[in-house]
Amino acid sequence: MTLLLREGSTFWFATSRASNKVSEIEADPRVTVLFVRDGRMSQAAVYGRARVVDAPQDKQRFWRDVWKEDWPLGDSDPDYVLVQVAATGGSYYRADTGEEEAVEL
Repeated sequence: MTLLLREGSTFWFATSRASNKVSEIEADPRVTVLFVRDGRMSQAAVYGRARVVDAPQDKQRFWRDVWKEDWPLGDSDPDYVLVQVAATGGSYYRADTGEEEAVEL
């Protein structure tokens, strides 16, 4: 998934309703999201609770026309949904030094 927006400790992603992650979130909303920095393998992990968002106003807010190939009906495509993650904590690992520290949210 591609990060669409970070609003404080809330992260927004777009995905397909048919993806495994949607059914996994609906079964257990506790998640960890891992962000990896290209080339360096440094990574940040945030954990919290996720929910699948299908509200038309939110789908319209985040819609990008480059997604038409995946969701031909645009922001009203029933397969296009958002994942909102309310992070409660996290950590950052620096691959070059091996240091790990808490992420401030």
